[in-house]
Amino acid sequence: MTHEHKKDAIVISRSTLLRMLTSLLAAELSSSRQQDIFRLRPDRWTEDTLLLDMGLALDSLERMNCASSINELFHLSEYGAEDYLLAAEKLGDWIDVIDVSIRNGSGRLSFRTSGSTGTPKLCTHRFTDLVEEAEVWADLFRDRGSFLSMVPAHHIYGFIFTGILAERMGLPVVDGRFLGAAKLTETLQSADPLVIAAPSHWQYLARSVLTFPDNVVGVSSSAQMPAQLATRLKAQGLNKLVEVYGSSETAGVGYRSDHREPYQTLPYWMLREASPGNHAIRRTRTGEAIELMDCIEILADHYFHLTARKDGAVQVGGNNVFPSQTEAVLRAMPGVADCHVRFCEQSRRLKAYVIPADESEDPFVLEDRLRNSCRESLSTPQTPTSFTFGPKLPLGPLGKVANW
Repeated sequence: MTHEHKKDAIVISRSTLLRMLTSLLAAELSSSRQQDIFRLRPDRWTEDTLLLDMGLALDSLERMNCASSINELFHLSEYGAEDYLLAAEKLGDWIDVIDVSIRNGSGRLSFRTSGSTGTPKLCTHRFTDLVEEAEVWADLFRDRGSFLSMVPAHHIYGFIFTGILAERMGLPVVDGRFLGAAKLTETLQSADPLVIAAPSHWQYLARSVLTFPDNVVGVSSSAQMPAQLATRLKAQGLNKLVEVYGSSETAGVGYRSDHREPYQTLPYWMLREASPGNHAIRRTRTGEAIELMDCIEILADHYFHLTARKDGAVQVGGNNVFPSQTEAVLRAMPGVADCHVRFCEQSRRLKAYVIPADESEDPFVLEDRLRNSCRESLSTPQTPTSFTFGPKLPLGPLGKVANW
């Protein structure tokens, strides 16, 4: 591989590449092995971690699947380097291949949506566009001295903040996903930390860190922050919380520092109505337009309110989940005559209302059977954490299923 260095090449440090790579591989292995990511302990992996034997112990199929995911994220095939992945012996060898390839590749990265189906959508972005976003955050958070991340580095939100932004600001990143409450509290005592998290992580932090040091600033994305949680975090001493609105399709679109206020678009986006009821953003530098995944209300040129998702998805732990898909799986299970699944604001998880096929069956026995079947058929974010049983679905005045 002796290609000439390209002017628009992607340049990412080896430490960030290692963080992205371990995050990606841990997600792949956790899924394929049906093993909790915490048992894999990717925070302990280094460039010297072996891919086979006493290291990650990848079998031939896992090795190919991991190589395919790496190729997909970093576009290695555009440089003709994907075959080198299969000859690697340790993580550092894979980083060597990635580093050379992205420096001479197309200047693009592709991120998968965190959809609930087996084939989530692939979203491709120019590296220069992601850098343009990071520059906005670098100005907004210029007083920060360190990063505490609660999000995966291979997702677009994690990459922009813990990859591009952290490198742009020259600041260290601590992965907080594997830290207990005591260690998290200790880490927050560091120099002016910026905490990168999703609402579900903030819920955990609110319960684990009862009082925040007054120098902590937070960022929340991947789902709208519940007003009650934002108020609680402020009461517990969080200095500032910036909510970022965006998606895998658009990257960052807007932000706000008060949950009671509208979002403000990033300076290079213009809001426009693509068609009645559908809104888009237009990048001023290129004129490129992207349709938004949510319904919004435009207040002014750069200000808007979110109203609802167009696709019916809800956010569970930073993952897009479609209650209708969980509903279909449950409805096909033995013992279920009908059901309805919806998002629970209190738990931030799915809940299910089930009509048993046999009214005489013990509901506790049926619930245990459904939970076991869910573990086999659904991912953790897709699985309801609460089951309610009754003879008929609860209906509201308009004949629609009501909350319970």
